Amino acid sequence: MATSNGNYSYSPGDTDWASCQFCPRMDWASGPAIDPSHRRPSREEQSQIFHHPCPCDSDDMYMAERNPLCPSCRHLRLRHLLFCPRLQLTEIKVELPSIDEMRSSNCTLCHLFSDAVILQARLLGMSNIDIPDLWMHLSIVYTTQSQDTNAIDISESRCMRISLNFVDEKPRSWNPALSHNLAEFDVRISDLSTWSNFELHGGKYALTHPQAVRPSTVDWDLIQGWIRQCRKNHDKPVNSPRPRLLPLGFKIIDVALRQVVELADVRDFVALSYVWGRQPDKDKLLATKETITGLSTVGGIRDDKLPATIIDALTVCSELGYQYLWVDRLCIVQDDLDHKMLQISAMDEVYASASLVIVQACGEDMESPLIGVNAARPADQQQLDILGLRLTNVLPKTTNFSYKSAWSSRGWTYQESVLAKRKLIFTDFEVLLDCDAAVLWEDRYGRNTLDKKTEYHFGDTMLHDGALIDDFFRHLENYTSRNLSFQSDIYNAFEGILASVDSDGSGHIHCLPRSNFDQALLFRSVDYRTPGPKKGLRQVAGMVLPTWSWSSLIGTVGAPQGAFMGSLVLWHEVYESGVLTPIKADVTPWHWENDWGGPDQKIHPPQFYLALAWQNVEILSGSVVDGKFTDVEREMVETWPTYQAYWREMVSSQVLRQNSIKLPHSHKNGMIACTAQTGQFKIQEARKGVHRILGPNGSGIGLVRMDEPRALELLSKPAWTERTHLFVGISVSVDTDGEVLDVDKRYQERYDELYEKGETDPNPYSVVSADEEFGILFRDGEGDTLKSYSPPVVNVILVGAREDGCYCRVAMGWVLLTKWLGVEREEKTVFLV
Repeated sequence: MATSNGNYSYSPGDTDWASCQFCPRMDWASGPAIDPSHRRPSREEQSQIFHHPCPCDSDDMYMAERNPLCPSCRHLRLRHLLFCPRLQLTEIKVELPSIDEMRSSNCTLCHLFSDAVILQARLLGMSNIDIPDLWMHLSIVYTTQSQDTNAIDISESRCMRISLNFVDEKPRSWNPALSHNLAEFDVRISDLSTWSNFELHGGKYALTHPQAVRPSTVDWDLIQGWIRQCRKNHDKPVNSPRPRLLPLGFKIIDVALRQVVELADVRDFVALSYVWGRQPDKDKLLATKETITGLSTVGGIRDDKLPATIIDALTVCSELGYQYLWVDRLCIVQDDLDHKMLQISAMDEVYASASLVIVQACGEDMESPLIGVNAARPADQQQLDILGLRLTNVLPKTTNFSYKSAWSSRGWTYQESVLAKRKLIFTDFEVLLDCDAAVLWEDRYGRNTLDKKTEYHFGDTMLHDGALIDDFFRHLENYTSRNLSFQSDIYNAFEGILASVDSDGSGHIHCLPRSNFDQALLFRSVDYRTPGPKKGLRQVAGMVLPTWSWSSLIGTVGAPQGAFMGSLVLWHEVYESGVLTPIKADVTPWHWENDWGGPDQKIHPPQFYLALAWQNVEILSGSVVDGKFTDVEREMVETWPTYQAYWREMVSSQVLRQNSIKLPHSHKNGMIACTAQTGQFKIQEARKGVHRILGPNGSGIGLVRMDEPRALELLSKPAWTERTHLFVGISVSVDTDGEVLDVDKRYQERYDELYEKGETDPNPYSVVSADEEFGILFRDGEGDTLKSYSPPVVNVILVGAREDGCYCRVAMGWVLLTKWLGVEREEKTVFLV
């Protein structure tokens, strides 16, 4: 017979399971009381959890609950699930009502959930929300303070994680193949009861006082403590070994005097990183030749004439004790072209020199306030007291600012954020301090500290996170996924980052690092970063934007696929005078000193692949190498013990002499040249954005990505499939991305055949790659093949001929090394512009 405590109906055993509309929504649970062999909890286990009476939640104190709960929330038995020492669950997953049901309910717990869902949606920039799946995931940490007292430590509140499946008209997931957006948020739960009334084995249970929710205005004492902590523990937080020099004529605002002053040697100042907006108010103060004199007088900066963002930034400086604030709008004379260009060219120095950078990561323009400074913040963090529990939603952790604000979409603000040594970031939800060493958040219920030295930091703005080339591509992808108001800023807004990551001081060539030039040339168009700038060609009058540089493309650009082994050509800069200067790019590639993957993916020594490409290894026939792989590998490692040794012998020897080559009719800045092996091949579509490179017999030999603007233009022309196209071989990599199946229809058909038969050992992909009929991998004289997951390839540029004798980059691709050595090739001196 069922018994009731006013909130729950209990039924001994599992007799009521079939009639319970909520128990079937439970997906799984784990803990001492649950049989781990069950994929789903049994009916008996669910009845035990949700229907059997327990003294932990049947006390009279819960019978007069003032907050009404719906049947679904009553069924959850949160108190029992989270704090019952007899149950001791560690994890449980239960399906919740739909978001529409929760929003229309009178249940206070449903309202807490639905409000938190809406908050998460705001962070993701969602609109027209439809959430078909909503799951509650209880992660329970249950510890004992002392063996002597058997006291339960509840200083760490329990975590309830809600998993959401957003469906939107414009998916914003990282993977474009996904049609939904996954997100999660946490609810922290503290026990407010007097556990001393409930005893287990003679022990009593402790109670700590819950912390306060995030206040409506910024807690300045907290922020000052953060900064003191950062200065003490994290200084010197210097991003770059280069000395920082502020530009000539550097102006800055004296916060107390409200005037612009000129100071060349100021060391302790704050800079503001914000967005003006599409239509800035012309009546707001702006530094011009006409107004700068007035702004430079005491009191010349009137708050009633300032945008809200700048007013709040001045308040932040006053509250934190900073005397000087730099704001481009008031510190750069906008119509003095000489002064403006000098200051803009030193923007990286300004933000890197600032003691603190205030970031406006909320709002759409300069009239948007820094929430919590002079304007109260909405009550985004709420607390609900029910059943002797206090539930508090955790604020979204906005370490990564993708899809969130206008500030996160601008190209200039990315450089400002990367170069800043210490950022005070104002988001829609809370303030956080982000420096080189750590991230600190306001929310005391969620995680409020992250140590970058020991933990992965998902924020994209760390200046250094690996080798120069890895940092370059990471910053390049993040930067090009943002927008520029003026396309002419494409170099200025990125050069500061390049200079700071350039550890050897070799510089860059049209924003490609000189010391890694061969790898940087392999950049590719990226489609999975959405939203982002629409793809197109960047054309700015008077600017040199070579087709071989990413600067000529509008749209997100990122790192190439595959593992780089080494260059096959020596690139030269060609100057207007006709002088050719070799580009020394002999920095050791990562895979010369490191390896990755398991035994099946282990890559052979790079020296071996490069020797094959140069045909320094005797190839008996087709793809068969004379001798044993191990013997050849040992010999080539001894021949080229370092990449620099390889470079000196095979690459730097290809120096072009001005008097020995014929220069194009018109040579100008932005031209590069090399002598390389080339081939003429047709192409055929394999899948969207990717085309096969076809050999003489019509079979596939490689792939080319036809998703860049010039490639799309080529595909729009008639009869493009009927004619051959020129491909230039420039370097060697290893295909670590498993794209070989796209190279030829036969490969995919063979793979599908094996897969349908259920032949998974060995892996069908390995079988196809090693198939002697296909000739994908080299074999040695004893019949052994190269590692089947990692076929070597020659990186090729598909180029288009110009009337002046030069070529332009159309697309980037690769050809299987076995196939490249087997087709007709011609050595050419190629000039790229």
